[in-house]
Amino acid sequence: MRGTRVAGGSALLALTSLGLLACSDPPPPPPEPAPQESPAPLQGWRDTLLFNAGFEVTALAAGELHRAPGLELVLLGAQGQVLVARREGAGWKREQVQTGPGALRAALVGDFDPSAEGLELAVCGETEDGRGRVLLLTRTSQGIWRPDLAWGAARPLFALGSYEGQLFVSGASLTRLARRGRDWEAIAIGGLPSPGRALLAFRDQLLIGCANGEIATALSVARPDEDRSPFGERSAGALGLASAEQSLICADAEGALARREGRGPWVEVYRSPRALRAALAVDLDPQRAGPELFTCGDAGEVVVVGAEADGELRPQILRREGSPWRGLVQLDASALVAASEGGAVVELRYYP
Repeated sequence: MRGTRVAGGSALLALTSLGLLACSDPPPPPPEPAPQESPAPLQGWRDTLLFNAGFEVTALAAGELHRAPGLELVLLGAQGQVLVARREGAGWKREQVQTGPGALRAALVGDFDPSAEGLELAVCGETEDGRGRVLLLTRTSQGIWRPDLAWGAARPLFALGSYEGQLFVSGASLTRLARRGRDWEAIAIGGLPSPGRALLAFRDQLLIGCANGEIATALSVARPDEDRSPFGERSAGALGLASAEQSLICADAEGALARREGRGPWVEVYRSPRALRAALAVDLDPQRAGPELFTCGDAGEVVVVGAEADGELRPQILRREGSPWRGLVQLDASALVAASEGGAVVELRYYP
């Protein structure tokens, strides 16, 4: 399939209307917040407010972007902010590396540019006039962040995914982005039944969670004559996808967290009164059988669903916040980090 080539070099200067701003001296980080009280944590868990982003958060991601060991946190904002934070001593060093008009919706760390050293940070979202954009941010050896407009789309973009080292982005359609010399090539995979809100590499396929509840695959999108929903449909839009061994986990817009084993039916394991924005499957508690399922969303609760001694899955609240949660990632072998729309970045650590 023929791709659309995006010019590099001087052509970037003509695309400033898409919100790409040159990196300048970042504003000073917001002051450290005062200690915040929260409800008594679940036994074995401790929640700690790490810092406040200082802006309206739209998404959270994590990855190794720095030469020093350890993950860095990436927070995106409603005004195009990109904040990168890494642990330094007893605190967190924060660096606002990008800002500009238009909301950013998703971030992903990976080796997407073979010509660049180390890993890159890809972000996607929309401009003020409702068009889509994908930016690639690279940190040079001097510690300077270099922004690159990888692709400008006609409609907003909502999700990023990686499959076999390739970068995919979804909105009204699914597109693969590939580096070709100084340019980026946008290769259209196919239109989606509704906007793609989540991407997940699962088994040997790339899954797309769509706003109408359909969970399609890259293969079936490219070949409409095949079964478009081999993993079944949810009643509402899939806003978060995760996997655990042979299980697929979906968090949807009606507040359901559901799990599907193989080709079996969807089984709801938790119901929130409002939309859930993230799904995560991680084995942090060795006393429980199998990995625990985590989710968070608009009701302001971070929830864990784990197997009890009788084998039943039961949800328990880890943290309540007066603001909707916008992301949930694994930090290390015993901790998660959640970010709220109000800017709170909270560590949830399990102590056996």
